[in-house]
Amino acid sequence: MDKKERKEIIKGFGRLIKRYKDIYIPGPDVGTNDQDMKIFAIENGIDNVVSKPADMGGNRIDELGAAARGVVAAFNALVEHLPRLRELPQFKTMEIPPVGELDVLIQGFGAVGANTARLFHENTRNYRPRIKGISDATGYLLNPDGLPWSQLFSMWKTLGNVAGAYYHERIMHGSHPVGSKTVFSNNPDNLLTESAFCLIPASPVFNYLDVSPITSPSMTCDRMGKWQMIVEGANTYSPDPARKAQRRRMERHVFRDRGILIATDYLVNAGGVIYAAHERIIPANMKELIQGLCRDGESLPCEVAEKISVRRIASKEKSKTARDVMAPAPVIGLNKQITDAAELLVESHVSIVTVVSEKGRPIGIVTNWDITRATALKLPMDAPLTKIMTTFRGISWPGKPCSACFRQKAEDWGSIVRALSKMLQIG
Repeated sequence: MDKKERKEIIKGFGRLIKRYKDIYIPGPDVGTNDQDMKIFAIENGIDNVVSKPADMGGNRIDELGAAARGVVAAFNALVEHLPRLRELPQFKTMEIPPVGELDVLIQGFGAVGANTARLFHENTRNYRPRIKGISDATGYLLNPDGLPWSQLFSMWKTLGNVAGAYYHERIMHGSHPVGSKTVFSNNPDNLLTESAFCLIPASPVFNYLDVSPITSPSMTCDRMGKWQMIVEGANTYSPDPARKAQRRRMERHVFRDRGILIATDYLVNAGGVIYAAHERIIPANMKELIQGLCRDGESLPCEVAEKISVRRIASKEKSKTARDVMAPAPVIGLNKQITDAAELLVESHVSIVTVVSEKGRPIGIVTNWDITRATALKLPMDAPLTKIMTTFRGISWPGKPCSACFRQKAEDWGSIVRALSKMLQIG
């Protein structure tokens, strides 16, 4: 599609999600960028989108290459920890090239891929692998001695797609050095038949590899190149059972049979979600990934990655307190009437108000359902709130762990169920 049509689609989607701005804030992902977020900001308000361009006061997550930083951080960590995989039979004969001979293939030279190439070489703390090959929608470029990443990055910022343009401007009709080993193909998927130390899938294709051509992968495993590891920069995970089965099938061949490490996308490409913590979180993810694979030789990378994520989420949830999940609610005095609560619910556009004592202590709640029930029972609207309010049996203070609050509520419900059971037995 052309730029005008794309802009209209982005604007239309922005209008579609506007009604959800209180619960959903968009940010850039595969196929979108900071300029798209600018459109959302114009449509829905500047505070209802993240990663806006600098001219709107944004943090430019896409422009600065936040997702690419995750790829580079993961690559650096994996080079350090990769030798440990020799504990597994399929990696016993693995040869790791000297630091100066590391090279990578980048499938998808876009916001993630282009910035990955840039970041590899801008930070002296990084390993600096040769960018042996890149691909985009127009084809792929390959040079065993390394491509001119800086030129390609500048072209990408101006043109978007670079493979075909570089070939026509610099090789066919330009100033490309005579005798250069750079080759071009108009089939971008064929980049995956080439070999390198590392493949970086940074294109929005979930099945960049598969053992069968039935799923239309970028490349089938019988034709893929030789790599020591794959660091996924694009989003490849899917909860769909069929796709998860396809993923495990691919990993059994690539990881177990071919001895190629796969660093799963959601452990690598944290993007703007943990932008400030990529140097700490992502290397830890890579270390845990390799430890998990060595600990259980039967596990696949996707299975270990899932365990790491679940464990981390569970740990985070365990540390949450009631304050972390509490939402603001208007309060009303115990001495007020049903009509006062009804008016407050309407004015505040909420479904619940908190009833407080004379000392300001929460003692109960009144909800929309309580007002509806009062109307159905034909209670007078000037009746006291005590006629309809739900009284708290116990208070969960903000600093109390959520797990303790849940246990308390479970005990409360257990008491109610036991009391009802006794009443039914007596009856």
